[in-house]
Amino acid sequence: MKPLDCKLERLSNAMVGAILFFFGMVFTLLGLTIIPVIGLLIALPVITMGKIFILAPRSGVCTLMAQKVREIGKR
Repeated sequence: MKPLDCKLERLSNAMVGAILFFFGMVFTLLGLTIIPVIGLLIALPVITMGKIFILAPRSGVCTLMAQKVREIGKR
């Protein structure tokens, strides 16, 4: 895996999380105004999934690569 792949993985997780969070907020708005029960029942899981994607840790391979880079930098 290349270092660029790790950056793109993190960026894609953040983008998916931001999109899900946005849709969750839209469903929250709809839930508060137009379709109360259904909108809120859909909004809560979507917002939660968005937060999980935004806060997702790096994969194991990317973590190992970052540790190697730090070790090389300390020499």
